Amino acid sequence: MLFRSRFEPAAELSQLGSAAPLTKLEKGMDPRIGSAWLVTDYSQVRKVLGDAARFRNGDLPGRGGDEDTGNMLLYDPPRHTRLRRVLMPEFTVQRMRRLQPRVEEIVAGRLDIMRRIGAPADLVKWFAAPVPGLVMCELLGVPRDDLIEFERRSIQAVDERVHDPAAAE
Repeated sequence: MLFRSRFEPAAELSQLGSAAPLTKLEKGMDPRIGSAWLVTDYSQVRKVLGDAARFRNGDLPGRGGDEDTGNMLLYDPPRHTRLRRVLMPEFTVQRMRRLQPRVEEIVAGRLDIMRRIGAPADLVKWFAAPVPGLVMCELLGVPRDDLIEFERRSIQAVDERVHDPAAAE
């Protein structure tokens, strides 16, 4: 187990990152996955992200089938490429600029909720987890009546503990 102090990376990770910026770990963070890659150098990150043949997600549990559901970041080409092509028009610089006032409203609203809750407040639960989902709702045109269900599903899609009851304990 790796331990760290506040926001600094664990000493073991820093040492490993300096000595070997691309390292295959035989035990990944998720025991269901098995081995994983630790990539700590920007140039190596670019190589990994550009080499879908060698660095695949396809063997991850629960990612089989032909349906396009779940987190598209976990898919390999050609499925990822197809989904990315469909979504790209929504992620232009102009579209993001038009969305900025609404994103600022969402952030202000979540900060207001945290102020009402008072200290201590769970930053992830009340801010970091819901904000991306709420922004995505705006981006995709999800009706306000569906926001709670969309938010629940968004959190479930990125929180692996939801899929593994043992990890949530």
